[in-house]
Amino acid sequence: MRILRPLKVRRTERDGYEWVRRYNQATLHRLKAALEAEAGPAGPDYP
Repeated sequence: MRILRPLKVRRTERDGYEWVRRYNQATLHRLKAALEAEAGPAGPDYP
């Protein structure tokens, strides 16, 4: 079985940061959703 090499080995720094940013957005979104499910919708005090 051959090991598949990554499609983009030489990823530009900007690309990497873009990926990290999107990943963080998704994580924050999931976290917020979980918190809201646990404690109800956030009040005006908590944006």
